[in-house]
Amino acid sequence: MTTATSSPYTPAESNMNHQASANFQEYVDTHRNSGMDGYGASKSYITYDDLERYWTPENIHQILSPLNPPFVLSRDEVDKVTEHFLRVLSILTYIGKVGHFQWFFTHNQDDDRLPHESKPYGLPRGDELYQAFSSAQWRFCPFDFSKAPYMRPLDPNCILPITILENLSPVTADSSRPVIQKVALKSTRYRQGEERVAVFKTYNGVEASHVWGAEFETFQAISKSGHCEHIVRCLGSFKQKETDKYTIILEYADGGTLLDLFREDKPPLKHADRVQLWERLFDLLKGLVRIHGLPSDRNSKSLMCLKSIHLDIKPANILVFRGEAPGPQNCRFKLADFGSSPTRLALAGQAIRAEDTGGTPMYSPPECCRDDRYLSYETLEVGPEADIWSLGCVFSEVLVWMLLREAGRKDYERRRVEATKKLPRLTAGGYTGCFHIVNARLATVDEMHDEAQQYSQRGDMIMSLVSDIILRHMLRPELPGRLPPANLHRVFKDGVEGRTQPMIKPLPDEVIPQESKLKEIRSSRDQKSKTWTSGTSSNDDRHPVPPSGERAQRPPKAPQARHAARSSSIILPMVTVADVNEWREREGGSLKRISRLLGTRHSVKELEGMSNLQQLQGRDQYFIIDDSRSMKNHRKEVVQTFQALAYLVKRVDDDGLDMYFTSAPKKEHHNRDSGPLVNLIQQQKMEGLCMMNLSLDSMADVIIERNLKVKRPVSVYVLTDGNWGLRGDSLGDVDKVVERLVRELEARNEASSFVALQFIRFGNLPEGIKRLRKLDNLAKPSSKNPRKKVLERDIVDHSSYTDSVWKMLIGSLVEGVDNGSDDDSDSDENMIAQKQFSNSNLIYQNEKMQLTSTILVIASLTLGTTAAVTPIDNTKANVRAAIPEAGIDKRACAYLTAIAWQGGGCKTNWSGKCFQKCKDTSGGRNCCPETISSNIVNDFDCSPGWNTCECACATN
Repeated sequence: MTTATSSPYTPAESNMNHQASANFQEYVDTHRNSGMDGYGASKSYITYDDLERYWTPENIHQILSPLNPPFVLSRDEVDKVTEHFLRVLSILTYIGKVGHFQWFFTHNQDDDRLPHESKPYGLPRGDELYQAFSSAQWRFCPFDFSKAPYMRPLDPNCILPITILENLSPVTADSSRPVIQKVALKSTRYRQGEERVAVFKTYNGVEASHVWGAEFETFQAISKSGHCEHIVRCLGSFKQKETDKYTIILEYADGGTLLDLFREDKPPLKHADRVQLWERLFDLLKGLVRIHGLPSDRNSKSLMCLKSIHLDIKPANILVFRGEAPGPQNCRFKLADFGSSPTRLALAGQAIRAEDTGGTPMYSPPECCRDDRYLSYETLEVGPEADIWSLGCVFSEVLVWMLLREAGRKDYERRRVEATKKLPRLTAGGYTGCFHIVNARLATVDEMHDEAQQYSQRGDMIMSLVSDIILRHMLRPELPGRLPPANLHRVFKDGVEGRTQPMIKPLPDEVIPQESKLKEIRSSRDQKSKTWTSGTSSNDDRHPVPPSGERAQRPPKAPQARHAARSSSIILPMVTVADVNEWREREGGSLKRISRLLGTRHSVKELEGMSNLQQLQGRDQYFIIDDSRSMKNHRKEVVQTFQALAYLVKRVDDDGLDMYFTSAPKKEHHNRDSGPLVNLIQQQKMEGLCMMNLSLDSMADVIIERNLKVKRPVSVYVLTDGNWGLRGDSLGDVDKVVERLVRELEARNEASSFVALQFIRFGNLPEGIKRLRKLDNLAKPSSKNPRKKVLERDIVDHSSYTDSVWKMLIGSLVEGVDNGSDDDSDSDENMIAQKQFSNSNLIYQNEKMQLTSTILVIASLTLGTTAAVTPIDNTKANVRAAIPEAGIDKRACAYLTAIAWQGGGCKTNWSGKCFQKCKDTSGGRNCCPETISSNIVNDFDCSPGWNTCECACATN
């Protein structure tokens, strides 16, 4: 380095140097960015990245070499300028004083000393140079947010590289309230153009400085042991001198506050989504654990630790962070606003006591209540239990919102306001709408919890569990009744995971009664919760009234099985697959769409027996579809059956539906909607043989790993014809798989109902029927040796797809429903007849009367011939049903000749054909192209505009 003289001196600058200075000024003007100073004025600045791009070694030599005397730098000195003096060089060049750079360089007045708040000692040429330098330096020294500021004082001329995106705090004349702004923090070096969204929480006025300091110190104390993901993150703080502005920088919550979520979002409806939302809300308790200072490290040897109490938990102080997927259940929640939070040094393991700082009266606990003028001047000490009460108030509002939406939550607040207004002392103290009456919980809270739960889905465990936790462990006026946050979180998790058994309150009908009827509803809940009736009813009123309105005579007694399977039986409503699909269409199909277009109310009567779904609550539901060659003719029935069952079970299994094909037993098809799975069945190639043993063995692996290990019960529905390519009634080791599951249940001490295998049969293949019945009877005594059983536990049931859907769903689950015959020699006649008669919609004559000796025979419409009517012996049951001309459903065929029917077809001594006739209003034209074979007789449909069928079996 070459210098002319020592300081002080006045270097001369050449014309070339002036031109270089002008070039740099132009560069700065074209690369300016917009920021804001402490007075709120817009100011421009240049980033460090842009300075690095400009000051190449060539430009550095070009600006310094023309000086007189010249200032020549070595390579190392150029590197030093680049690393430590770029801003100093830039400021001097911009103000046309680059000749003084040598003094800054030789006196180590580098960039780290910027910005200068006073004149550096020994700076030549007096105040003129410093004033120019001081005024220009802010453009080159924007505030760097990458270095988290710690209560840093800033000159009001300091330029903040920010853009104010939105004012988040309401406009108010109250200057004591902080101003909250959404801002974009701009990068000033290394990541040019990158912005980070944050929040500025700014307190105004000297009197607010202690609140600002206390809040930031609380954040500092919380972060000493690492960041807590359930507390909003503090990115720093600074204060601006002269303007008396005190700012805390916080991470931005893109979902606003919980109050915003109430107003803008719709609560989740699916059970799984509700559970997930509560899980994330209860995670706020983990934030309280950190705030309250409970030691997280049991091995810590420290006797003292910092502890705090929030003292202002409310919906507006809970921030919402949106997830990648839509819906409130995918949000995350964090506690915010610690302006009211006292922080103390206390013994580890000992709760602190601190002065109540006021907080928000509506959500404050009874012990903080100043309902007397004398108490308003007194210091009240509170503990961390205060936060449990306040969070309980918030959870109570969330519970009502989830069930009654925002209108219900606002009504909840209105009713609390009305109740507390009756207590003048509470109103005078500003506690209108609070959740207590000082010494007790407000009765409105309990009433609203009960009333809101009337809108809950049937068997909705999570709402009952949360309500119980809120009322029993959070909103307790007495302090010992409130659990610490860690214990509360544990109680919630245990309840969700099934380690505790919260009471699931059965729900009434869809229409919720008025408040005046609430007590009546509560008293009738137990009666409404019954899902089946044990024993056979003899009440004539249980039988339907015929269309004419006349009282029906008592139908013939259904035939009894040769061997009583159990001491009692369950009578289930006869609801067929067709009934469910028709109801499904009415409930969510074209009628609903038409009603929506017309603006009319769409009301659908509940499907009979829906209360049976409660037996499936909390269970996984798996479907196995036999896609072998023999099932090809049953594809339509399989689709309809799956569609009906899936539509019902997805109401209680919100995790979605799981389906497997026997041809690929390890490939799971999962979907929350049944539509895509139905399409799979329709498109699936049905070919080859069925290896049912491999399919069930693979399913057993899934059950053991996915269900038994986590203690989640499961129901498996196997749709098959029983034709598994085996000889006779051989089980092909399927019984070994059942034995394997039974052994697992016994080893884990689980109930038999934990695993339910339901085989749903299609077609009437004799070997298939025998094979499935044999599986059903594995745990039943043999007729030859009543004391001998293959298995001690009964987890298998077998039904036909023409049976009641309730038999298919809970037949293997509930004692008394799995009431199959005990002996292989039992015929289908008794079983089918009993099912058809138990819920028949036809008129039967008394069983003691001689039945007519002729049966309705319908001609073969295609051939134009009439089947002969042959009188039969009166010892054989002969039935004729009175069938109206229109409105008969698909069960008519089965009901018409129930005694003559066998397994969906005619008995062997009857003709093997069942004929179909459809009529239009013009009188009798036939629309059936051919005779309908017996194995699909229950699944025909008439063309649009035609009435439904009549059908019968004819004697040979």
